[in-house]
Amino acid sequence: MTTITIDKEIKLAKTHFKDLEEFQLHILQIQEQSELSTQHKSILDARLVEADKNTDGYINLDELKSSIRRK
Repeated sequence: MTTITIDKEIKLAKTHFKDLEEFQLHILQIQEQSELSTQHKSILDARLVEADKNTDGYINLDELKSSIRRK
């Protein structure tokens, strides 16, 4: 058995895994559930403001679906 040390604190919901694949899936789930950084939130907020101001530069979901069906 090998002991692995990780410096960054990771809050695992469990400490025993059947195999490496199960451990990897658990880590992926933790990463997916983590919140966005402040910088990412700022970028997304800026894009939302831009989209609201420039409605002519974007199409809605129904228009997108319609254009895909036509092609």
